[in-house]
Amino acid sequence: MERAHRSLGPRPGDTDAAKPIAFIVRFLRFQEKEKVLRWARQHKLRYRDSELRIYQDISADLAKRRAAFNGIKNSLYLKGIRFRLVHPRLHVSFRNETYYFDSPQKAQDFYDQHVKPVATWMETR
Repeated sequence: MERAHRSLGPRPGDTDAAKPIAFIVRFLRFQEKEKVLRWARQHKLRYRDSELRIYQDISADLAKRRAAFNGIKNSLYLKGIRFRLVHPRLHVSFRNETYYFDSPQKAQDFYDQHVKPVATWMETR
């Protein structure tokens, strides 16, 4: 590890006890970063009765592109349909098949054509 520091932002007060605190860690070697990320996916890390989570930092542009899928992800979640966002694609498991969408609009079109009619039919029964 080359260095580590808290991210910018106000320090949490007494009322923010459950609010997570972000740290930025810079690794000297890419391979070490990858080892830490792989290890973190398979293990739980605790410090003083708090669970620590390790995520790879993403750019503001990528965060915006991921956020564009939030509406369709919420709709799928409410219908109990399994999905995962493996950027740049949304993977949706529906009726024992997996569908891949490069854009939120394509995913919404699929939802409107395939999922919504099934849910409407089931709700009227």
